[in-house]
Amino acid sequence: PAVHRTASPAEQTLCALYAEVLGARPADVDADADFFRLGGDSIMAIQLAARAAAAGLLLAPRDVFTARTPARLAVTARPAAPEQPAGPDLAEGRLPLTPIMHWWREQGAPLRTFIQSMVFPVPHGVGRDRIGAAVSALAERHAALRMRLVRHDERTDWELEAGPATVRTERVAVPAGDDPAALAQDTARSAELDPEQGEMLRAVWFDAGPGRPGLLLLLVHHLAVDGVSWRVLGQELARLLEDGGGLPADPGASFARWARLLPAEADRATGELDWWTGRLATADEARLTAGPDGWTNRSAASATAHRRAAVTVELDAALTRSALVTLPGAFHCGTDAVLLTALVRAAARRRGTGTALLLHLEGHGREALSAPVDISRTVGWFVTQYPVLLDPGPDTGAAALKQVKEQLRAVPSAGLGWGLLRYLHPEAGPALAALPAPDVRFAYLGRFAGDDAAGGRFLDSGPQAVPVAHALEIDALARGEEDGPRLEATFSYAQGVLTEAEVRELARLWTEELTALVADTADGSVAGHTPSDFPLVDLTVDQLMEYEDDLDFEEDADGFGDLGGAGDLDGLDGGVNAR
Repeated sequence: PAVHRTASPAEQTLCALYAEVLGARPADVDADADFFRLGGDSIMAIQLAARAAAAGLLLAPRDVFTARTPARLAVTARPAAPEQPAGPDLAEGRLPLTPIMHWWREQGAPLRTFIQSMVFPVPHGVGRDRIGAAVSALAERHAALRMRLVRHDERTDWELEAGPATVRTERVAVPAGDDPAALAQDTARSAELDPEQGEMLRAVWFDAGPGRPGLLLLLVHHLAVDGVSWRVLGQELARLLEDGGGLPADPGASFARWARLLPAEADRATGELDWWTGRLATADEARLTAGPDGWTNRSAASATAHRRAAVTVELDAALTRSALVTLPGAFHCGTDAVLLTALVRAAARRRGTGTALLLHLEGHGREALSAPVDISRTVGWFVTQYPVLLDPGPDTGAAALKQVKEQLRAVPSAGLGWGLLRYLHPEAGPALAALPAPDVRFAYLGRFAGDDAAGGRFLDSGPQAVPVAHALEIDALARGEEDGPRLEATFSYAQGVLTEAEVRELARLWTEELTALVADTADGSVAGHTPSDFPLVDLTVDQLMEYEDDLDFEEDADGFGDLGGAGDLDGLDGGVNAR
């Protein structure tokens, strides 16, 4: 882009951070570059806030959605200073289970294999001492990595306790001719961690000897980590390994502080109860496997009665760009709305009846609470999971996308309130537990670009690492490639409920519906806003279409562009996983 003026120091810093986070060429990012038109999403907004803090600029992920450009963010950002929390931030001591942890407890899944793992390159010349010091520094910095699970009884009375770090760092000498990556994968698949003994983190250095690059495997119990956390850990680990230097003094609010705030938030969420019960009470027939032989998840045995298998599909670069950038920009929505529109249509075709789909959505969960806490750099399992009923009716193409977008926007508090009421509120919990349970879970995990996790790569877990809590679980993410990002979706299914052929057919229909959606909107004539883009004005869809025709809206003339409106601002659109 042409440079019309000299950027301020803050703008220059933010331009460089935009390029890092988005994997863009620095020449393509000036002070007026739009974060979302360059392919940004909610997970990347959290990353940008974290990296800005490390560079001396304080801003919230929400600020990225409202300001969008380095020039506007430079005005919003504040010089970094020690955070003054509303009350003491006691990282140590007892803390309650969060809603997602209560959900996991209900599944009755194996305790010691509920692990996530990533493998990282070890810089040349780095030895055991620096690796051990780096891993210990991460554990000291992040209280979640020092937690211990306390079970007062087998099924219900559980809590966590954060205390001193107990971290194992092992060295494995890699024989000549062996592949360190293969050894790391084998280790990850067979690994166990004992959270009741405070074993949340384990590190294994695969030392390939002089002249060969080694690898560092980090195994973290899922109670202590999620997708955003891995990006934080990857960046901090790289800094510690490369120069042995320190990290920014303020890591943000601790996971313990955030968890202790949630019970009070549950009391504030009671106003949402009627919305949830009214929306979901009659959703039974909208499940993917509706009928007498369909999936049930009313008992803990459901999670262990089935084995998991998976089918993975990858979209080409052109279709990926349409799903990530073109359609969200044209319809002022998140990528999740695009992917879900295609999924709901595909599921209805596969089922052969109805037009709706009841499913669990997963979000990153780092939403704003009543108390001001900065958790953009905090490690922990923040993920939210909440049910939605999506129904585009008989509409197809652009009309269906607008319907799904509006229904997603209507979910209160980005779904955070569901978990608070379901698991932390004694009166609301039983009422929500009695509602129809989704048999599909969907998570858009965001876009991995640039050095998101400092060269880290997720490894496959063992077959029993994650409970089989749904008939079908879909995880979609965009991976950076030389010719542009590629959107990849993994359809994990419960064997005995769905067959591989059925899942492959659903994946094919999903790709087909995405392709049709792109074709239907290719000429741009059916793009535009929807009422939720203008939350301060009471408009119908027909009125808005009439106004747009009269005013001939330009993309950014109204200041909204592809912000995604109030819904995406509250929910920060999407989810690494989220898990």
